[in-house]
Amino acid sequence: MHNKHSDKMHDLKDVCGIKDIVFPVDRQLINWEEYGIRINFPKKYLSSMGAHLAVHVTPLAGGKFAFPENTILVSTVYAVSTSIPIPMRLELQHCIDPTMTRYLKFATASINSCSPYQFSFKKEGKFQSDSWYGSFNFDANCFICILGLKEVPEDDKGSKQKQKGHAMCTNRPDAQQSEGEESEKKRRDDKSTENGQSPSTKKSIGVEERSTQTTHLEEFVAFVGLLFKKEEKDKDIFRFFAVKNLNALLKVRRDII
Repeated sequence: MHNKHSDKMHDLKDVCGIKDIVFPVDRQLINWEEYGIRINFPKKYLSSMGAHLAVHVTPLAGGKFAFPENTILVSTVYAVSTSIPIPMRLELQHCIDPTMTRYLKFATASINSCSPYQFSFKKEGKFQSDSWYGSFNFDANCFICILGLKEVPEDDKGSKQKQKGHAMCTNRPDAQQSEGEESEKKRRDDKSTENGQSPSTKKSIGVEERSTQTTHLEEFVAFVGLLFKKEEKDKDIFRFFAVKNLNALLKVRRDII
């Protein structure tokens, strides 16, 4: 089955696809865990649109992607489109210890834009503390992935209390100045008064800066070790690879070696 959006996905530039497949939607759940994705369709659409409905999925091994700052990619990037625009629930595999999923967010990018494909966070998304999958309400053809936050605001709801020794970087107009800064300011104001000038008042403008803390999320990435043996003449050669524990990446690594 071909449609405008599926053809566009086949024509994507500057990406490396792992596998490309179009699923006819003849059941409520498409379970493609072999490549780290599950797709749930509302039951009401199966009877009314079943004969014309298809979903096109392309897991990607790499590409020219631009992610938000201070994030790490913790899932495979997928290009997903449907023949008919309908809402559905996507479940993507991630490689972060489930106890740290409070620092994960879904991100999407338009498949109709030019590379580098710019990803932005989605407010919606659900992660459970006992699952290696996150779920997301899909409603538009796009690239989709899961990102981990390397830093969060100090007062973030999901963050822990400030760690001992963590430096504060607050720079607010109402922030208390240090004793040395107060002395320096007083010295300048006194000098200005002696010269007949009014003491100057410095105002802070712009966006308020918020102190942050590191999540150390990189320490919670799950890897799988792959050992391969190759016989050459009179000796055996062993190769070891550490790969993020993502089914799609493990699949492509095994296929190319």
